[in-house]
Amino acid sequence: MNIAPVNLPSCPICGKGTLLPLSDYAAEGSSVVYKAWACSQSVCGHVIRVDKGQVTYERIGGRAEHQRAAGPPGASLRPPSRR
Repeated sequence: MNIAPVNLPSCPICGKGTLLPLSDYAAEGSSVVYKAWACSQSVCGHVIRVDKGQVTYERIGGRAEHQRAAGPPGASLRPPSRR
């Protein structure tokens, strides 16, 4: 079996990690592909989640930084700008 390499996005928060896609199962048992993306650098802790149509940016161990309604496929999932 040949598996083609996939280019994953870099973390927009730390710039060192890679955003890793995570999948889950819905309550009905169906699979939810790419329910969340997490930074590969554990010290960064940046996570993007999709729950019931809401996109949430958060830090592991912290509260949500930003939420917005999910946009069309291919919409940008960039976190809010830091001031």
